[in-house]
Amino acid sequence: MKFLFRVTFILSACLFASPFDAQAQRYRYMDSSGNIHFVDSLGDVPRQYRQQLVAPTPTPVLDQRQRQELQRAKEREYKDRLRQAENKKRELERVRKAMERDQRLRGGKANAVPAPPQAAAPAARQDSIEVIR
Repeated sequence: MKFLFRVTFILSACLFASPFDAQAQRYRYMDSSGNIHFVDSLGDVPRQYRQQLVAPTPTPVLDQRQRQELQRAKEREYKDRLRQAENKKRELERVRKAMERDQRLRGGKANAVPAPPQAAAPAARQDSIEVIR
């Protein structure tokens, strides 16, 4: 009984793991209104639009070496981004420590650098105002 269950399980796992959709073809056409339609079979495309169809290109299948190279490239990109994030974090920490050190040297004043002066509001022009009584 266990043997039959194992064989059934293995066969069903192989069946569901097989790439059925890898052979599926998709077709695209544009109708007279400019709407783009995607269909699964050539029979679903109306006759007047079949001349604009392009034969679908099969999805490229990568061999073991190509998959490994792609995986290595993804890992390199991930490590580069991680390294950049760590460098940015170190730089921010260095700036924070420098700001704290400057604040201690200035006697604990929060704003040792004077703020730029606020721009004065423009004065109302007296010559452009008419008073009607």
